[in-house]
Amino acid sequence: MTARLPGAYGVLLLLLLGCQTQGNEGECKKDAPEAAEPDRACLAKAAAEQRQSGPCLRLVPLDERAECLAKAAEKSGEAELCGSIRLPKLHDECLTKAATAGGDVKLCSGIKNAVRRSDCATAVALEPSAGAAACTAIDNPARRDACYERLATREHAPADVCERVSGSKTLCYAKLAEYKDPALCERVGSGPTSSARRVCYRLALNAPRAPGTDVCAGIPDGPDKQACVGIRARADRDPTRCENLTIDEQADACWEGVAYAAGESCFKIKDEGRKRYCAWNNWTRVQDQAICELVPEPRARQKCLDRAAVAEPGKASATPPRKRP
Repeated sequence: MTARLPGAYGVLLLLLLGCQTQGNEGECKKDAPEAAEPDRACLAKAAAEQRQSGPCLRLVPLDERAECLAKAAEKSGEAELCGSIRLPKLHDECLTKAATAGGDVKLCSGIKNAVRRSDCATAVALEPSAGAAACTAIDNPARRDACYERLATREHAPADVCERVSGSKTLCYAKLAEYKDPALCERVGSGPTSSARRVCYRLALNAPRAPGTDVCAGIPDGPDKQACVGIRARADRDPTRCENLTIDEQADACWEGVAYAAGESCFKIKDEGRKRYCAWNNWTRVQDQAICELVPEPRARQKCLDRAAVAEPGKASATPPRKRP
């Protein structure tokens, strides 16, 4: 009797341990016969909750098993789950997900491939919980600079992120200008007329901004600043911003840009060709006979006059106009 007790106790202990490690794993079956394979998403969830690889190891194909472990590592931030992945690339992807989830760049050191290791550190840097400090973990100067350049597109990037770039800072400042402050284009290119600076301003000034955002103040007085004011005037539907523009080309562009919200703005355009184009582009949105008279195409002009004759004064649509070709 005593000889059989250890065996019985061992069986009972194994059953208890099996229940503890299995958790919800036993429920991870599709609504199908017993032979159906387990639900991979369910197994990943179970592995994340238990912080153990056991549930995912039920999957036979190595790629499916790796995918399960990577999802579990991403959810739990438990890098040890990646240790059961035999395929190097998938192992590294798993560590990257775990490092990103926990904002811990130290986990990237477990990646042997240099390129994937730097990619891991960059991914961590893009998380608000880590930031620029993660880029410093990259040994290769060019990849480290690329990390700072990627970080420049994020809201949590430090103000001096581009100063940390060891090589050319042009690309970093161009991205920082596009995503944060167009005035930083002044640090791009060799001068006001350089192609790099012109491209920088074009991208930065036309980047989406929250309504009412003032991004023009830091730009030096000149065409770029007035172009910025015009673009913001159109975005905010605010014709009053056009009134203080002194460069005719920029003022005309500003009045044309706000005309879809205020059709009478077409009259303030000095260039006659542009004024007529403004009327042609907006006659369907306004009911103003004076605007109609500017429409160059006879049939459209007559339709505009007919509409204006019967329309309610002041009634206009806020539908944006067609883009100028």
